[in-house]
Amino acid sequence: MSLERYIAMYLEIADFSEKPIWLYTSANYCRHFPPDFIENLMQHPNIAGIKYSTSNIVQIEKALSYSNENFQVITAVVRQFLASLSMGVKATTTVEGCFYFEKIDKVYQAFNNNNMNDAKLYQNELNRFLEKATTNASKDNFLKCAEGKYILSKMGLCKKFMSGYYRSVNKEEEKYLDSISV
Repeated sequence: MSLERYIAMYLEIADFSEKPIWLYTSANYCRHFPPDFIENLMQHPNIAGIKYSTSNIVQIEKALSYSNENFQVITAVVRQFLASLSMGVKATTTVEGCFYFEKIDKVYQAFNNNNMNDAKLYQNELNRFLEKATTNASKDNFLKCAEGKYILSKMGLCKKFMSGYYRSVNKEEEKYLDSISV
């Protein structure tokens, strides 16, 4: 769809929704919205914010400039978590937070304690770990959902199996994930 069509769609949804709505864009998974797109919609009283996901840090900075007390911008690329924190993001989301929370929280705690050397170290460690925490399942599925499901199953939170659209990690991949998930 064109950006104009997205604007019309979001405005119509916001007009009829009983609760405030959130916008969503991901440069990896759907039509990416340039930062200026936010300006077109943020004035609507029933649009509360946007999950703005891109690895383009310049666009993240511009998107974050639209945050105010009535409109929130959250990020979603954990590999640039420290950079987003440094630019003033107030909230972020990532699927990796479900199963690697402690590793992510180390970045946040160091940043929050004004210890930028440790924050940078923990961000680098997290990024190197996430590079290793990939199997062929994520290549087949496009997302690391199978790896995440397996790790959550090891925590007793769910079963490791995926719906038919995605494939689960195989035994070899399970052994690999077990060897790195510390």
